[in-house]
Amino acid sequence: MQHAHTLAAALFLSTVGVVGLGAQTPASLDALLEQIRARTGVPGMVAAAVKDGKIVALGARGVRELGKPEPILIDDPFLIGSCTKPMTRLLYARLSSRPDLGFERTLAQLLPSVPMREEYQRATAADLMRHTAGLQPYTRINPQLTPIIFELTGTPMEKRNRFIEHLLMEEP
Repeated sequence: MQHAHTLAAALFLSTVGVVGLGAQTPASLDALLEQIRARTGVPGMVAAAVKDGKIVALGARGVRELGKPEPILIDDPFLIGSCTKPMTRLLYARLSSRPDLGFERTLAQLLPSVPMREEYQRATAADLMRHTAGLQPYTRINPQLTPIIFELTGTPMEKRNRFIEHLLMEEP
């Protein structure tokens, strides 16, 4: 069940979460980020390098908003929007070499313990990647249009799991 929900979270939401820092303090990326920021002209940026599930380098440089003095911080939230789609495809492409996670596997096979409408049971991982599985697009998110997202409680993983269960019961 945990594997299924972890996979589902990767497939549907791909939200970025902070990976455990471990016992060691990560190396600083500040100098590199400042070089990139100065070259590209972006107001601010945060980055992390992850190895074996641990953050090994971390940095933040610049300001939160162009023309304002507040520095950007490592803990600042970022809206990454449509960037999650290619990130999810890349993640799944790496995972798809496993026989139990191939692109032609159906959602019913990938998420056997998750209740879903019959239409979604036949959809494949490839259908999800092509946006042809029939899932609602959720392109406009606010408390009035999509209250479910704002009503979820629990840890981020618990919220994702409940949203996935909700999403797979919605009409295609």
